[in-house]
Amino acid sequence: MALFEHPILKSKGLFIVILTVFLKIPALVFPKAIDDERIYSVVAVEMLNDGVPYIDAIERKPPLLFWTYKAILGIGGEYNWYFLHLVSLAWVLFTAWGVYKVAKQVFDENAGLVAAGFYSIYSSWAFWNNLALNGELLMNLPVVWSIYLVFRNSSTHRFLELLFAGAMLCCGFLLKQPAAIMAVPLGIYLLAKGYKSKTGITTFTALFHAATLTAGFFAMLAMVAYILYVQGNLEAAYYWTIGDHDVPHSITDPVFWQRGIGMTLVFCATCGVIVWGSLGAIKSKREQDGGLWKGNGAEFWALILLLVSALIGLSQPGRFYPHYYIQIVPILCIVSAPYFSAIWTGRRKEKGWLLRPLPSALWVGVTAVGFSISHCIGVAKHWEPSSAGQYLLTHSQPADEIFVWGQSSNIYLDAQRKAATRYVATFPLTGHIFGSPLTWDPTFDTSDRILPGAWDNLRADFVKAAPQYIVDCDAARAVPRYPITDFKYLHAVIDNCYSLEAKTADGYIYKKKIGRLPASYRCRNHKIMVAT
Repeated sequence: MALFEHPILKSKGLFIVILTVFLKIPALVFPKAIDDERIYSVVAVEMLNDGVPYIDAIERKPPLLFWTYKAILGIGGEYNWYFLHLVSLAWVLFTAWGVYKVAKQVFDENAGLVAAGFYSIYSSWAFWNNLALNGELLMNLPVVWSIYLVFRNSSTHRFLELLFAGAMLCCGFLLKQPAAIMAVPLGIYLLAKGYKSKTGITTFTALFHAATLTAGFFAMLAMVAYILYVQGNLEAAYYWTIGDHDVPHSITDPVFWQRGIGMTLVFCATCGVIVWGSLGAIKSKREQDGGLWKGNGAEFWALILLLVSALIGLSQPGRFYPHYYIQIVPILCIVSAPYFSAIWTGRRKEKGWLLRPLPSALWVGVTAVGFSISHCIGVAKHWEPSSAGQYLLTHSQPADEIFVWGQSSNIYLDAQRKAATRYVATFPLTGHIFGSPLTWDPTFDTSDRILPGAWDNLRADFVKAAPQYIVDCDAARAVPRYPITDFKYLHAVIDNCYSLEAKTADGYIYKKKIGRLPASYRCRNHKIMVAT
C-alpha cells in the first residue's frame, strides 16, 4: 500500500492543518513576544499611540512590516501575545496553502500536499526563535502567492493576475528587503521560450506580461512612497530601510565564511529532507523526458533562479542568522516535493534504505518531533519576563515613559510602558553592530558608526519628555559593552537628575528625582532631526 493511502492520511489537508497547529503549540502558549516580535511590537505600540515609524520609533525594517504589526496589535490588544502568535499560525497556514498551489500546478496534487506539509515543518526549523512572526515568515506569504499567479498561465485574466503578482512581490519587499530580488527570476520566466511555447503567445506579448509584472511592483511602491511622504517620513524611511545596513566585514573576510559555512551546515543537517529532496529533484532533470520536470522546463529554471535569489538575499547581509534561512524554505519545499511524492506513491525507487517510503517518512517525522522538542526547551528557558520589566510593571505608573539603554526592547513590553525616546534600540547612539562576532567585543571601538545627530536627537527627546525611568542593561553584563560612563551627556543626566532605584539581573533601574531637566542638559536646537 502506498504511503498516501494510509488511513491516517486520507484527509491530507486536515492532517497538515493539525500538524501545523501541533508544531506551533510552543508559540501559541508562550506569554511573551518572541525574538524579533519584540522590537516590531515596540514600534507598533508607538504607532498605536499616534507615533510615526522612523521618526518617533526607529527600527530598520520596511514600513509594511510595522503597519502589519500595528494592525495585529490594534485588533488583538497592545500586549496580547497569544493573539499575535495565533496570527503567526494563520500566516504559516496561508503560506503553506500557497506552496501547495504552486507545487500542485507545476507537478500534481500529491506533490502540492507534500510541499505544504514540508513548509509547516521547516518554516520554523530547529531554533525556538524561528517561531517568531519575523520578516522572513511575513515576506514568504506574498512571494509564494505571486509565484503561483505568475505560473498560473491563465489567459482570461492574465493582465490582472500579473499586475497583482507584481504588487504582492513589492509587498514582500515592504515586509523584508530581500524579497525584492525574487521579482527578477519571475520576470525572466515570463520572457522564457518555454513560457511562450506553453501559453502560445508571441514575444511581444511576453514582453507585455513582464512589463505588467514590473508595473504592478512599482505601482505598489509608488503608493507606499506617497503615504510615507504624506506622513513626513519618506526620507527617514528610505534611510533606515535601505541606507543603514552595512556590516564591518565583507565576502572577502574570514568572518563571513565562518558564519556562513557554519550555519549553512547546521541548516543542511537539520533540514536534510528538503535539501536532499531538492538535489534529487534537480538531478532528475537529466533523466529522459526531463524526469520529474517533464513539460515544465521553464518552471524548473525559474525555481532554480528563485532559489539562487533567495540564497543571495540570505547571504548578502553577511550575518547568517538562523531565521534568515526561512526565506529559502518555500522554494526548497516546492522543489523537493515531487521527489518524495514519487517515492511515497511508489512511482520512484531510489537506492539506499533511507530513501524507501517508510524510512524516509520516519526521517520527516523524527525531524518534526526534534524541532518541537527544541522549541519547547527554548520556550521553557525564556518563559519568565525580564526582571527589569517586572519591576517597572509593579513599581511605575501606566503613564510613565522609560528609556532602555541597550538592545533589550523586551523590557518595554514586559513593563507595558511606552518608550520615552525614538531610540527604542540604542544602536544609532552606540554604533552597535548587528550579527557579527565583533558585536559583543568590548575592545572593538564602534564610535565611528554612531549616527551623526543621534545624540542631539536624544537631547531633544529628553527635553520634550524626560523618561521617568532609565534602565541601564549594559551595567548588568559581566563585561559592559557600552558603559554609560563613556557617553558624557547620558552619564551627566543620570548622575545629576536620577537616583538608583534597583539592581536587577537585566539592568540597573534609575528613577527621575526632579521634574524637568535643568537647562544645562537641554540641546540648543529643539528641532527634531532626521538622519540623511
